[in-house]
Amino acid sequence: GGPLPLAVGVNPVQVEVTSSDGISTVTYAMGVRRLNNIEDWRRRHFGSIGNSGAAADVVVARPDNLSNLEKFAFGLDPNADAGRPVQVLGSTILALGKPTVSVESTSATSIGVRARFVRRKTHLADGLTYTVRFAGELGNVNAWRTSTVAPTVVASDGDYEVVEVPYPLFINGRKAGYFKVDVGTAP
Repeated sequence: GGPLPLAVGVNPVQVEVTSSDGISTVTYAMGVRRLNNIEDWRRRHFGSIGNSGAAADVVVARPDNLSNLEKFAFGLDPNADAGRPVQVLGSTILALGKPTVSVESTSATSIGVRARFVRRKTHLADGLTYTVRFAGELGNVNAWRTSTVAPTVVASDGDYEVVEVPYPLFINGRKAGYFKVDVGTAP
C-alpha cells in the first residue's frame, strides 16, 4: 500500500491480487508510465503527448511569434496570445509573460539595463536551454552575440523563476539595443 515514487518514463510495477477467500493470489506485472513535464504540458493543452501536429515544438499558432517550445519554456498557454511581458514586484512573480527589458536606476547618475525572462525551475531536468543574445542592429544575422554572463534569479515561485542578464554596452561597435532568448533542447 501507499503511493509509489515513479521516475519519468515506464516504471515496472507488480500488483498482487488476493481472491475473496483470502487464499489464492495472482501477481500481475505491468508498466506505469510517468510523463515528463513537456508531455504533461502537451496533454493538458492539446490532448496529446506527442511532439507532432498542433502540439509540435516548432508550431507558432499565435500572432505573438512564440513557438510551442518557447511557450512551454516561458510558462505560457500555447492556445493564447502571450500578451504582456513578464512582471515582477520585488522577488515575487506577478505575471508570467514574454521576455522584456528591465531598466533600473543603479545610482544617481546611471541606469542598469537587463534582459529579463521566465525560466522553468526544472529546465535542466527538462533538457531546456536558454541562450541570451544581444545585437546592435536588426536584419543582420551576424550581428547577434551570445551573452557570456550567467543569468541572475530576481524572482521565483514554485515552478518558475524570472532571471536577468545585463546588456553589454556595445556589440560590434554599435550600442546594444536588441536582445532575444533562443530556447532549445539539449541533445
